[in-house]
Amino acid sequence: MGGRIYIADIDAANRISLKSKLSESNYDVIDVSDDPHLSERLVRERPDLIVLGADLPGKSLLTVLSEFKAHDRQNETPVLVVARTPCPGLRLAAFAAGVEDVLDLPVDEGLFLARVRRALRAHCTFRRLRERARSVASIGFHEGVPAFTTRTSLVLVSDDHDTATPLASQLADHMGASVDIVPSNQALRHLGNVPAPDVVLIASDCAADASRLVAELGSRPETRHVLCVLSYNRDSPESAIIAMDVGAREAVPDDIDPRELALRIGNHLKVFRHLEGLRKASDRGWLLATRDQLTGLLTRRAGLAQLENLSDRLRTQGQNFAVLFLDIDHFKRVNDNHGHAGGDAVLSEVARRIVENLANSALVVRYGGEEFLAALPDIDLAAANVAAERIRRAVEAIPVPLPGGASVSVTVSIGLSMGGRIRSPAPGLRGLIEQADRALYGAKAEGRNQVTIDHSPR
Repeated sequence: MGGRIYIADIDAANRISLKSKLSESNYDVIDVSDDPHLSERLVRERPDLIVLGADLPGKSLLTVLSEFKAHDRQNETPVLVVARTPCPGLRLAAFAAGVEDVLDLPVDEGLFLARVRRALRAHCTFRRLRERARSVASIGFHEGVPAFTTRTSLVLVSDDHDTATPLASQLADHMGASVDIVPSNQALRHLGNVPAPDVVLIASDCAADASRLVAELGSRPETRHVLCVLSYNRDSPESAIIAMDVGAREAVPDDIDPRELALRIGNHLKVFRHLEGLRKASDRGWLLATRDQLTGLLTRRAGLAQLENLSDRLRTQGQNFAVLFLDIDHFKRVNDNHGHAGGDAVLSEVARRIVENLANSALVVRYGGEEFLAALPDIDLAAANVAAERIRRAVEAIPVPLPGGASVSVTVSIGLSMGGRIRSPAPGLRGLIEQADRALYGAKAEGRNQVTIDHSPR
């Protein structure tokens, strides 16, 4: 099923028509019109999308919206309203309550389904980021969602300056936003040279080029999370359908009341900003959960997972790769003589020198204590040995500065094993690590401060 959608409307014919349209697209549609406790059910069961008629049995639409939104302050669950007769006052009140859209009957089927798809995509993203944030929080690394207090910035893309100027002024007044007008042939260049705005509104006079512009904005890192809104001619909704399917977050008729447009953009910005906050908080939490806080390297658990993926990919591609197992020699003496602060300084500096002396493609892990693990992709034995020796010399060459002004000389022992197409049969990652570990102990046994190569049969 494509998503769980609840419908409630006093008009049976309208319910049947909407349910038929949605069911044909393989959505799981549930009619909840007869539920006397509609608000409570919506809060309790949290469907993926809610479609409400402007006229409901029992409570009024605005009462149901108020009761539901009291438990959905971030507009996580999208709500569409279907009205039999146009009513500007109801529209403004519904958008002020946080609904996704108000559709007047008869509903254009293509436009209606495009809005459903768009709303469900946003809801899926919201749910995925929320679950990721909860996962990170469950292990104690979630830092909370940051608040957004900056003034909204909007770029209005239009080739009709006379029409765009009054709209820009009205949006600036209703939203308290800064609005720039940019012609369509300069839009991508302009947006690539300035800080990304919060919103890009594409006027209906640029409808022929709107889908390409939306797709281009969505493909570029600097504008990927910009809220794209398309204005379209009511008689030609095709451009709106295509634009929403390629990434536009909203499509509005070009004769829309500017007050309604401001409310709709504001609702989407609220969701967008909360999503961006979830994304950033989760990323920071995930970084804390997967990175060793002292050295900045991957933790053992996270590192082994990435190493497993890397080794599988390289073996599939038939590439050689090296595994280095590194251990700081006599590290206990550093802790005994200089305390844990001195030991931390040595660990941090040795980690820095390891990373500094390997290619960017290398994956480096703090394996535990004073042990480090590194994977070097697409490399032969001779080059891997050179890289290991470079690390060994870099660690030995300069004493490590310690807190208080002292310094200490340290060395590392390194075990090296090779994987990829040169091994037949090819050992798994665990086998390569064990071989590198045995080579490391060989280096220790032979006097430390040296690189030893695993000589298992190849």
